[in-house]
Amino acid sequence: MEAWNYKIATLKDSTSSHLVTSQKENYNQVKSLLIEQTNLIMQNHKERKELQNNFYKFKAYSLLTLHVIAMILLIAVISRVLAYGIWEGLRLNIMWETEEWYWMLLSIFIVVALVSAVIYLIYRGIKNKPY
Repeated sequence: MEAWNYKIATLKDSTSSHLVTSQKENYNQVKSLLIEQTNLIMQNHKERKELQNNFYKFKAYSLLTLHVIAMILLIAVISRVLAYGIWEGLRLNIMWETEEWYWMLLSIFIVVALVSAVIYLIYRGIKNKPY
């Protein structure tokens, strides 16, 4: 009976030692896989962040370029208006000569809007005088 108990104890110890070693191996495998996955996630995050930064840089440069072009065109329109006057500088005479009622109405609306904007700016300048 003692031999039987000894064999059982020996088998139990060897089985538990095999179980412990296999658990350690599995733990190490899972740990290494988690580390790999974490590294991949961090690398993907860095790449995505870099692409996002490049997109925002491109967006900012594009908007800057469009604003510069818009300012140049606005300066060109203002200089044309100063050189030829409002009616011919904004080509309102061409719209008026089409003799279509909506173009005539649009040209009148543009002139009224410009005059009211100038009057409003003069009023704001007088109102906000510090003295």
